[in-house]
Amino acid sequence: MTKKLPFDDESFDMIIQPVANCYVEDVQHVWEESARVLKKGGRLLVGMDNGINYIFDKTETKLYHSLPYNPLKDDSVNEEFPPEEEGIQFSHTLDEQLRGQIKAGFQIVDLYEDTNSEGKLHDFNIPTFWASYSIKK
Repeated sequence: MTKKLPFDDESFDMIIQPVANCYVEDVQHVWEESARVLKKGGRLLVGMDNGINYIFDKTETKLYHSLPYNPLKDDSVNEEFPPEEEGIQFSHTLDEQLRGQIKAGFQIVDLYEDTNSEGKLHDFNIPTFWASYSIKK
């Protein structure tokens, strides 16, 4: 996801990406590569973490960390969420996720919010994920 994709320009009609941008520090590259390989009118369906999960401890009862969550710039984030268990993850803002798609040439057609499937945040109906449906202009 951080390198040029091994596909020709305008090769695909649709890209479906689950919540995976949390493993990439610079998501703008993801949007630009997606726009490059999609045909005009191609569809992009993407799941995204909104960052809320990164500010709480694992029990979701204590505010643990401020945003942005970036273990490459702040070693303290690895105490609660060790990379060997969680992988190296990054929080991203609405600007990075949605405006980034717009800047890459997508028109956002629809959005959806959802909660974790369980836990305290879910119990309080606090959205922790977004999904977007966009079309390449």
